[in-house]
Amino acid sequence: MPAVSVLLLVMPMATQAGSKDAQIDEMLVGLVVAFTAGWRVYRGGSLRSDVVVGLAGVWLLVSPFVPDAQNTAVYTADRVLAVVAGGVLIVLSVASMLLWRLDRGHT
Repeated sequence: MPAVSVLLLVMPMATQAGSKDAQIDEMLVGLVVAFTAGWRVYRGGSLRSDVVVGLAGVWLLVSPFVPDAQNTAVYTADRVLAVVAGGVLIVLSVASMLLWRLDRGHT
């Protein structure tokens, strides 16, 4: 999760070409995931943090396709980054939820 958040924070700054709406979206989701991952390191994992990361991933996955939300038709790099990062965040949050549930079941 921290690696995905760093990628989402660095890519919009490194590549200035692209839709500004998509770049702001990626940076905001990167900040949410970074703070949530930091919270998980500090306080431990919880169902609430997994839901926050999962919702951030769903938003990244859906946002390039929401009409009039982002102009990513010309800039496919923003769309690819959003879809891949969103998918990774969803998979990580679901895996973390399952591991958290299995761990709670054994204790």
